[in-house]
Amino acid sequence: MRDPHQRLVNLKLLFGAFALAVFGVALMVLDSYLAGQSGLGLLALFPLSEIGGTLLVAGIIGIALDRWIDGDRGAVLEKLIEKVMLRVMARLAPTLRDSVIQAFADNIDNLSVIATDEFLDQLARNALTLRLGDRDFAEDIYADVRDQAILGSTERWRDTTISMNLSPLPMDTGHGASSQPPLFVLTARHEYTVVPAHAIRRFSAVSDEKHYEELLDDSTSTSIWHINPKIGLDAGSREAFELVQFSINGEERSIRRTGKTGSQTYSVNLGPDAVRDQAPVTIAYTYRTVVRQYGHMLHVETEQPTKGLDVTLEYGDCGIAEMRLIPFISSSKKVRNYRMPDSVPEQSVGIGFDGWCTKGQGVVAVWVLASEVDIR
Repeated sequence: MRDPHQRLVNLKLLFGAFALAVFGVALMVLDSYLAGQSGLGLLALFPLSEIGGTLLVAGIIGIALDRWIDGDRGAVLEKLIEKVMLRVMARLAPTLRDSVIQAFADNIDNLSVIATDEFLDQLARNALTLRLGDRDFAEDIYADVRDQAILGSTERWRDTTISMNLSPLPMDTGHGASSQPPLFVLTARHEYTVVPAHAIRRFSAVSDEKHYEELLDDSTSTSIWHINPKIGLDAGSREAFELVQFSINGEERSIRRTGKTGSQTYSVNLGPDAVRDQAPVTIAYTYRTVVRQYGHMLHVETEQPTKGLDVTLEYGDCGIAEMRLIPFISSSKKVRNYRMPDSVPEQSVGIGFDGWCTKGQGVVAVWVLASEVDIR
């Protein structure tokens, strides 16, 4: 269908040709009328009939030609316009391309208008490929980051501090000292700032390894502990694990416990406003559990991606001859390590890190007991 502008042009052409033909007929009629008159002088010398006939023929031919080439003219004009546009676009394409790329690079809001998850994934893979020069390497790196930071995480924690204390568990507590190996009591306090994605926080302790692995894939679980049955304590007992305190913005929250043989779960409700307001809150909680003295290792990891991590571990009066706090954090930023001088009774070690830790990163504490040191 023609556009209104083209139809108006065609109408003007037809009207002009028709007016030309009418004017030619009028001149011919006028010439016939003047032929019967006398005393016209010089006016009789003008060939009005020939001029009128010429104009009439020109108007008729113009109308016929307009009707004949009307279809072809539209196609010719379209091809002409297409050629002109292609030439213009060929000249402007590099400039337009660079402008679009720069607009996306400078303002994330521009990119969000057309972005889909698949588009962003492909864009990130291509950018890494160009930057690293290796497509397989770039795709593997991006897949790991996406799985950890996007698919496997629901929150972003900031300014996380973990304060831990080891103390020996007395052997005369009535828990079967003859069959129970020497244990340390671990008391740990976690504190961090977060915009909550879930109103419920769950802390679980289990002895079954399969159940433990299933809980690791549960995004609603805040912390999961595997209690080795070899320590002589049931994972469902408070002696094996207990959440002793939980607060949000300094306000204590009630703790609900459910337990059975081999497992237990502690649940805390942050309140209806915590998730709805989508505002940062400070969450702090303290738990107590046990670790084997002869296990020589304590593994503490971040439950969600964390910006800024400080970990301290106090171990005075534990009969530990040597303690190391080893960070397993993949980053180009430096991890700060510090140790309390031996002259200070309160023995402690710690690390500090200002960058991002992905889910599952953290620290490993390893120690050597004083009873294991060969003194000669």
